[in-house]
Amino acid sequence: MTNLVPRWRVVIGLAFVLVGVGVLVVDPRILIGAIIPVLVLGYGMVGSTPEITDAIVLRRSVTPAQTHPGGTPTVTLTIENTRDTWITDLRVVDGVPDEVAVIDGSPRATVRLAPGESATLTYTVQARYGTTEFTSTTVRSVGVGALHMQTVTMEPAGDNHITATVTPETTITQRQPTDIVGQQTTDQGGEGIEFHGVRSYQPTDPAHKVNWRQYAKTRELSTIQYRQEEALDTVVAVDLRPCTKQAQRKTAPTGTELCIYMAHQLVSELLANRNRVGMLAFGVQASEIDGPVAGETGYVWISPSDRTETLTRVQQVLDHAGQAADPSVTEQILSDTVPTATEITERIDGQTQVLFVSPLCDETAVDLVRAYNQVSHTTKVYLPDITSRASTGGLITQTQHRMRMQQVRQYGVPVISWRPDTESLETALQEGTRRVPAGGES
Repeated sequence: MTNLVPRWRVVIGLAFVLVGVGVLVVDPRILIGAIIPVLVLGYGMVGSTPEITDAIVLRRSVTPAQTHPGGTPTVTLTIENTRDTWITDLRVVDGVPDEVAVIDGSPRATVRLAPGESATLTYTVQARYGTTEFTSTTVRSVGVGALHMQTVTMEPAGDNHITATVTPETTITQRQPTDIVGQQTTDQGGEGIEFHGVRSYQPTDPAHKVNWRQYAKTRELSTIQYRQEEALDTVVAVDLRPCTKQAQRKTAPTGTELCIYMAHQLVSELLANRNRVGMLAFGVQASEIDGPVAGETGYVWISPSDRTETLTRVQQVLDHAGQAADPSVTEQILSDTVPTATEITERIDGQTQVLFVSPLCDETAVDLVRAYNQVSHTTKVYLPDITSRASTGGLITQTQHRMRMQQVRQYGVPVISWRPDTESLETALQEGTRRVPAGGES
């Protein structure tokens, strides 16, 4: 619809007033003065714009089309003038989903398009778990003389939503298993790479283990032994309790969303490197999940395995938790229940490494770290940082959060922190494993 710009109604009124006054006082100068606003109005009429919906085409693209919670896809909106006339003043506002935040660029632009010319506006958003839909794009065109204005809403062709899942288009590149999980050396001689000792030669010993250097000196055969290495099972324990549904701001991904993504990536990488991996997910009701998962009320247990079915079962659990993480869901799906010390002891032992994924949102999380550390071979904490300094309350929360991190480190447990608004998860994991020695600080 084409509307007359309100300020020009004043000009029209002024023209009528001048004409009326000129007639009453019989003053030609006033009548001549009335010609000026009339000429301006005429210029505005000549510069009126064509119907915008017929004059332009909008196309929107989102790259990557599928990202992860906390990911930063780039949105590009292309505006093309398909008519053979100029569009001198076109103002565009893209319909960004309410659930996501624009962190770079702007979804607004003012452009001037020659016939057949195109313009683009580009901005970056921070994605939330699930699928968020764009709303209509608002387009406003103002004529050459700024007399007429059209405001319409249009649906761009191309992408109309942003998708964030635990399996994005680009995932963590496979690294060596020692970045996350290692081998446990023993005091027994056997297969390995670390020197253990020398013993008498046995006829069944392979030739590559014979100590040929000593044989060259003494002509006596002996066999080199190395420290035996035992593979560790790894359990990814993920905190999905309601308290993790906190965020740096209203449109930022919550701790629940980020924990889901971190846990999935850790399990995926470990399985890709042929490690035996299991999962302990608490805050999730095992009875509400279809498929072969075990656990009591309030948590889910998946036994360590190196089979591909493990990843399918993990995805099943995390997808269920993702329903609660969806910004549009207000129903309380998650539970505050955590495993007892006895249940932890039954599931985890000295041959198990625990990777605990949690934002450490309360003291219960710290107690769980201590419990894991007491019974496992090693424990590491993978922490999505959801604290904010934007308010007094945020500063208090951040101080409490740092105190809990310090307490965890006093147990000798390394903490690898990821702040999704400043770095990728891959970067955080790589930097974290370089910075953190066993039992050290990140």
